[in-house]
Amino acid sequence: MRFYSVQAYRAAKYVDAVSGTGNSFAAGTDSNMTSGMIAIHSDSNNQLILAFSRFGTNYNELQIRFSDDGLNWPDDATNGGLQEGKLFHIDEDSILEDYRLASFEGGLIMAHSWYADTAVNDNSVAVSFLGGYSNVEYQPVFENRTENPSNKTNFRVTYLPIERLSDCSDFTRTGTGTETLFSGFTKLVPSGVAGGDITLDRVQTTYQNEGLTLRGVVQVVDDSSGSSPLFIESIIKINPNLYSVSLEFFEDRIEVNGASITFDCTLKVEFIVEHTENKFNFYYRHHQNDNLRKFTTGYSNATASSGTSALNETQVRIRTNIVTAEFRIYQFFISDIYARSTRITGKQTIGRRYPITGKSNYVHDGVLISASGGPSYYGDSFNIKPTSQNDKSNLIYAVSPSPRVQWRSSAVTSGSISAMRIPFQLSSAVYR
Repeated sequence: MRFYSVQAYRAAKYVDAVSGTGNSFAAGTDSNMTSGMIAIHSDSNNQLILAFSRFGTNYNELQIRFSDDGLNWPDDATNGGLQEGKLFHIDEDSILEDYRLASFEGGLIMAHSWYADTAVNDNSVAVSFLGGYSNVEYQPVFENRTENPSNKTNFRVTYLPIERLSDCSDFTRTGTGTETLFSGFTKLVPSGVAGGDITLDRVQTTYQNEGLTLRGVVQVVDDSSGSSPLFIESIIKINPNLYSVSLEFFEDRIEVNGASITFDCTLKVEFIVEHTENKFNFYYRHHQNDNLRKFTTGYSNATASSGTSALNETQVRIRTNIVTAEFRIYQFFISDIYARSTRITGKQTIGRRYPITGKSNYVHDGVLISASGGPSYYGDSFNIKPTSQNDKSNLIYAVSPSPRVQWRSSAVTSGSISAMRIPFQLSSAVYR
């Protein structure tokens, strides 16, 4: 490495340790990570994004942290403790490897390989799209923490189809239906006989949760003429109360706690459920890799179902009927929210930096902006005086006394200025 000045050398030798309490990647007597993988990247907001993973039994997860200055790496919701967030965790013995990060359409793109413990199509090459422009913003984990991506919803379960859901340690399966792993999705097919359904449960008993956030991409290939939907349920237990949000995906509609939304689910459907105690939000869209992930709001601050149920713990359930049908699951993510209040209306990114000159950021409906002369902030307002070479004020002599400055209508773009006739109507009652 070559340095051209003392200042450059001094800057290059500076080292800042990224650490935090409850470091789940610590190993050895010195509490340092002894083996693993690290990648770092600067996104379109000029923010540093650090991804890291430790290799070893029960540590096959990929975590992420953010920093605005390279010195402070908030771990409010991404450390190894209560709010442990994982960029990827599917199973204790499966992991993403050899990853590299780059900016793409307001988010990140990650090229990687993977190792899947129970599948045969591992050690392959894939590309994952993380984040991007969207009209939906995830709920904060803590209402009273500073605005930072580390305080946004962090998924504890992140399923990608590198192996079957039933082979993931996060889920418990019952039923004799068939689950088959294909390239890019896992297929669920109930057998059509007694006990031939498929039920996948993920139960959270460690903490008393107040909220769940679900995000997934599913597809209904065959719902047996509308008699056999795919069920996805979010259940929250706050003793002695039980609150639930139930989604039913048919070929031509989505039913949310029994209320129907007409939608073509034979195409891939991306959905988000934000569930906090007895309130929930529901968003949906057709899953396409377009520039703007624009969701339709199905329900906002709606009331969840309550009452008794055979499901007596905070949990997420994916299930089918026994009637023969076919469904595909492309992605599925679960976040446990412990400290969020019962407010479910969301939180805007007031104070988020817009990018430096030369980089752009999403504003609304596909509109991008770039700061000129330094970064700005979302929520700032400016009064800009409109200017025109043919302003109306040129009609007033005191404003524009020069006879060489003429006024013309903005609709007239060329040619001579025709004489103008301004008629006055004089009332006979006043003027005689």
